[in-house]
Amino acid sequence: MQALRILHLEDDPFFAEMAETLLKAQGMQIVLRRAESLAEFETALRAQTYDLIISDHEIPDGDGLKALSLCRRECPTVPFIFLSGRLGEELAIDSLKNGAADYVLKSSMSRFIPTVMRTLNSFRETAALRAAEARIRRDRANLHGLIENTSDAIWSMDLDCNVLAFNSAASLLCLKLTGQPMVEGVCFLDRLAPALQSRWRGAVERVRGLERFQEEQALDWTGGREVLEVWFHPILSGREVGGIAIFAKDITARKRIETAAARLDQQRRRLASAYRKMRLPLHGLSRMAGLLGRTALDAGQQRFLGLITASVRRLSDLHERAEGTEQDWLARPLEGLHPVDGDRRASDSPRADGPGSARGPAAQGGDVRAQGIERRREPGPFRILVVEDNPVNQIVVTGYLEKLGYQAEIVDNGREAVVACGRTAYDLILMDCQMPLMDGFAATEAIRAEELRTGGRAWIAALTANTSTGVRDRCIAAGMDAFIAKPLAMENLERELSAALRHRAGREDFA
Repeated sequence: MQALRILHLEDDPFFAEMAETLLKAQGMQIVLRRAESLAEFETALRAQTYDLIISDHEIPDGDGLKALSLCRRECPTVPFIFLSGRLGEELAIDSLKNGAADYVLKSSMSRFIPTVMRTLNSFRETAALRAAEARIRRDRANLHGLIENTSDAIWSMDLDCNVLAFNSAASLLCLKLTGQPMVEGVCFLDRLAPALQSRWRGAVERVRGLERFQEEQALDWTGGREVLEVWFHPILSGREVGGIAIFAKDITARKRIETAAARLDQQRRRLASAYRKMRLPLHGLSRMAGLLGRTALDAGQQRFLGLITASVRRLSDLHERAEGTEQDWLARPLEGLHPVDGDRRASDSPRADGPGSARGPAAQGGDVRAQGIERRREPGPFRILVVEDNPVNQIVVTGYLEKLGYQAEIVDNGREAVVACGRTAYDLILMDCQMPLMDGFAATEAIRAEELRTGGRAWIAALTANTSTGVRDRCIAAGMDAFIAKPLAMENLERELSAALRHRAGREDFA
């Protein structure tokens, strides 16, 4: 327990020692400092803080009222008790008015300890009350700031629908609804139109029954049409409902997005239905390619039939996607492309024999070996390189690729792209045009020059926000195969992935 720090202004050492003895006899742990004059008292007062100040009224260089005035100025929250030999009634009243906590006459020392204990307890309670009030003011200010800075309308009403409290957003909402701002103590329902009054009265009755609920309301005003999501909550006073808390949120933008999404989904369904109706005689083509493959004589005919068979397979895969569920159609990656974590081509998966199979000479291993045709190797992973110096664009491009099920390497400029292409043979390169150190045009020219030496060729698509006249021709002249404008759209990325797939398949078929 911390010792009680006491400052005692007393020129008589007898009474100073008596006061200290009585306090210690009470079992109190104290650290008492004595001052014999007003000047010494002032010096001690400024030297440290105290929990209690005791003062005589008659001192050599002043009086107790001067000491009290000095104490009120330097430490107004510290209790001050007079312990004096003579203190008239009028002087005692003046001392209490000026801020003294109490007074004790030296002729009645039996009152000294009870007076000290009562004063200390009273000041502790007062200090705790002040701290609690400060916390309440702080919490109220924080709560007011939170409510005022939200865009949602928040207000409360009593059971007669008189407004109790509200924020600025609620006042603006009331202005839109009624043409008048919200006023504390005024009935909110009286300002509404008759059609809205009946609806709100029904909501109030539901809240009276301790029901918490939410409903949507359309608001037509001169500024347009808004849709509100309104929450009603009872304010409980014990077990009874004492008021109503209302939260209103503007969901107009969300409703527009939902409507647009529903419209797009309906259009997508129609396109999927139309595509399913565009039936091609794939089964017949597949069987014909298989029969011709058994009778092919030279290597040129075999390569040609292999290319036809691969095309039939891709068309068959596209029809399978169209016939699948709509959720699966959106979730699956493009058929035939190869994620980094899976080398097996979707088109090479085993199929059941029969009229519906799309197996060509390369798939029918026994028949092909009987004709002496060499089986093709399983293709490696589909490698993608993203050349982009903007971190945000890097995140967007790789995010789209990961959504489709593919991974890519990333470099920050054209010089790093040339180094990476010298190390790895990529199937698709998404090349930004404007970059530091080396731009996309110079990097493409360097990559193409190296490919003339090695014999490979990657599919390079320009990825740029510059769509001015002549930029596309400059990209093609540099050796790029395609042009994608920023901001990047998912369908454009899928288109270039399909083009890169066809490019890779063509190189493999004629290798």
